[in-house]
Amino acid sequence: MIRLHYRCSGCERTTVRSSRTLFGIATLCILSLAPARGQDPAGVLPERTPVRHDQVLNVSIQDAVMMALRNHPDVEIERINTRIRDAERGEAEGEFDFTTFVNTAYQENRSEVQGDLFSFLSPSTSVNYQTEERFSFQGGVKKKFDTGTLAEFSFNSERVATDQSAFSLLSFASQNPQLTERLKFEVTQPLLRNGWQEYNTAKIRIAENNQRGSRYGAVEKVRKVVQDVEQAYWEYAFAIEEADVQKSSLGIAKGRLALVQEAVTLGRLDQGSVIDAQLSVSQAEEQATLADSTVRATEERLRVLIQPMGAPVTGGYLVRPIERLPGMSERPIPPGSLSDVYSRRPDFQQAEIDVQNARISIEQAWNQLLPQLDLKGSYSMIGVDEDMGSATQDMFTGETYEWRVSLVLEYPLGNHAAKNRYRKALWQYTQSRVRLSALSRQISQEVSEGARSVADAIERYAGARRTAMLAEARLAVEMDRLDLGKTALEFVLQAQGELARARAERLRQAREYQKAQVRLRTALGTTLEGYPIQMP
Repeated sequence: MIRLHYRCSGCERTTVRSSRTLFGIATLCILSLAPARGQDPAGVLPERTPVRHDQVLNVSIQDAVMMALRNHPDVEIERINTRIRDAERGEAEGEFDFTTFVNTAYQENRSEVQGDLFSFLSPSTSVNYQTEERFSFQGGVKKKFDTGTLAEFSFNSERVATDQSAFSLLSFASQNPQLTERLKFEVTQPLLRNGWQEYNTAKIRIAENNQRGSRYGAVEKVRKVVQDVEQAYWEYAFAIEEADVQKSSLGIAKGRLALVQEAVTLGRLDQGSVIDAQLSVSQAEEQATLADSTVRATEERLRVLIQPMGAPVTGGYLVRPIERLPGMSERPIPPGSLSDVYSRRPDFQQAEIDVQNARISIEQAWNQLLPQLDLKGSYSMIGVDEDMGSATQDMFTGETYEWRVSLVLEYPLGNHAAKNRYRKALWQYTQSRVRLSALSRQISQEVSEGARSVADAIERYAGARRTAMLAEARLAVEMDRLDLGKTALEFVLQAQGELARARAERLRQAREYQKAQVRLRTALGTTLEGYPIQMP
C-alpha cells in the first residue's frame, strides 16, 4: 500500500488505494496537468494590453505586432524611404518652377581712334584715344513648361559714355552718353528632341510611380514584420505547450520507473526491466530539456522582434504570450480570384510599377533619337536716349522694335549614345515584363499550394484529434479494467504512453496548421487584416 498526496484540476485529495490503481490515477493526473491549451485551441483571453508584472511582459498577438512595427528598424527605414521618394517627386516638379535672374556688369575700354575726318590735312597730328565706359543691367523671369516650351521675359538697360582725348568730328555722330533700354519676350519651342509633354513629364511620372512604389515597399516590409511576429509568437506558444507535454511524458516515465522498482523488490520483474525504465526516464528528461531550450530560444526571438531599437538582447524581462493557440477552421479559406490576390500583393503592385517606369524610359529614349529642331521667336521694344526717363518713354511708344523668328537644327552624327540608350530601355522593359510574368506564376503557385497545405493540415489535425480522443477512451477503459482486476498494469502504462504520444502529435499538427495558415495569408496578401494598421 502506498499513500499519495496529489492535486488534480483544482481539487486536493489524500487517499489510499492499491499501488496499481493509485499509479494509474496519479499518472493520469500528471497527464491532466498538460493544460487545456494542449486540447483544441479556442478563443482569445480578454486581456489585450501589455502589462509589466514581476519583470514579465504579457502580450497578445496584436500587442506584439504593434510593438514590433513601432520598434523594427526595417519599418523605420521604409518610412524614411517614403519621405525620400516624396522629396524626389518635388525635385522633378521643381524643373517647371519660375526662375528669376539678374545680371549687372561694368566695362571700360580705351582704344586708339583712327580715320579722323581732317587727318589727311595734318599727317603729323598726334594719335587720338577714346575711352568708353559701358554699364549694363539685365533682369527678368523665365519658365519651362511641360511641353518643353521655354519662355523668357526680360528687361535690359545699357549706358555707354565716350570720352575722347582729341577733337574728332566722329564725336558728334551719336549721343554721349547713350542709354538703351530693351523690353524683350522670347519663346523657344523644341519641335522634335526634348519637345512635347510625353518627354518633359517623364521624370515626374517616374517619380510619382516611385512614390507609390515606396508605399508598396513599406506595406511589403510591414507585412514581412507581421508575418515574422506571428510565426515567432505562435512558435513560442507551441513551444510552451510542447514543454508541458514533455513534462507530462517525463512524469509518466518516472512513475513507471517507481512501479518497476517496486515490482523488482517484490520479485515480480527482473533487473533488466529497471534498466529499461531508467532508459525511458533518461530519454524523457532529454526531451524535456530540449523542449525547455526551445522555449527559451523562441522567447528570445519574439523579444528581439518587439523590443525597442538599441535595447540589449537580454532585455531584462521575459515575454509571455497571453493568447491561446489559434482556432482551427473546419474548412480552408477560399482563395478568391487571382486578380483580387494581385491587387492585395504589394510585391506584384511594385512589379507593375517597374513595368510602367520601363515604358516611360522607352518614351524618353525614343525622343532622344530625333534631331534637335527648335523654333525660336522674340519680340523687343527698344528705347534710346540720354537719360532713363526719356529712354523708357521712347521704349513704350512702340515706334522702335525688333522681332525675330528662327529655326535651329542640330543632330549628332551617328547618334550612338541615344541609340544605345534606346536599346537598353527596350531590354529593360522586356526584362520587367518577364519578371512580372514570373511573379504572377509564382503567386498563383503560392496560393494553390497554400490552400492545399491548409486543407491537408485540417485533415491531418482532425485525424490526430480523433487518435487522441480514442487514446483517452482506451486509457479510461484500461483504468476501469484495472480496478476490476481484468487487465495488467503494463497495458495501462502502454495506454498512457499512447495518449502522451497522441497529444504530442495533435499539438504538432496544430502547429503545422498554423504555419500553413500563415503561408496562405501571405500568399493571399491578407496578412495585415485584423490589425489596426493604417498605411500611408
